[in-house]
Amino acid sequence: MIKSLYKPKNKNVENVEEELPIELRKQRAQHAWELLHTWKTIPRNDESGKINYYKLKDWVEKARELCRYIDRLEVCDSHIGQVFAYSLPDEDGNWPPEAICKIVEEIGSKELGEGFITGTLNKRGVVTKSLFEGGDQERKLVGMYNKYSQELAIKFPRMSAILKKIAEYYENQAEREDKEAEKRDLEW
Repeated sequence: MIKSLYKPKNKNVENVEEELPIELRKQRAQHAWELLHTWKTIPRNDESGKINYYKLKDWVEKARELCRYIDRLEVCDSHIGQVFAYSLPDEDGNWPPEAICKIVEEIGSKELGEGFITGTLNKRGVVTKSLFEGGDQERKLVGMYNKYSQELAIKFPRMSAILKKIAEYYENQAEREDKEAEKRDLEW
């Protein structure tokens, strides 16, 4: 899928996709895009739905190796990060689950973290607000992501920093929403 949608990072790497007819390449790219952007299930869960760290780690390593071979490791990491963002809390209510945090720490790639941030922001979906609401919704998210970040700070510093960036994003959004609400209030 990654190969059909993305070109190699290095222009010198052979790209067999370019030898295919243009219509076929377009179809493959469209299907790949649809699959990759609707994929929200963590691979390698056990029978109970719990993430099995060892199976997931093995899957991630294999996916990364295949994508490294075709010179598309960065986009692979980005998509893995986006899928990781859709993980459910563990049985103790911790989010992200420990297995996800461990893998993010071990891989340590910038793209994986950025993908996680993108996935987390995207999963919020469309937001509706009252006209003068301001950034109240976003401030609740700031508190939630700061809490997650603090809980992981010692054991998983990389994941903690990623969650802190999400909190900072929502803090900026809250300020923008407050300014917009203030501006609308003055206009009324």
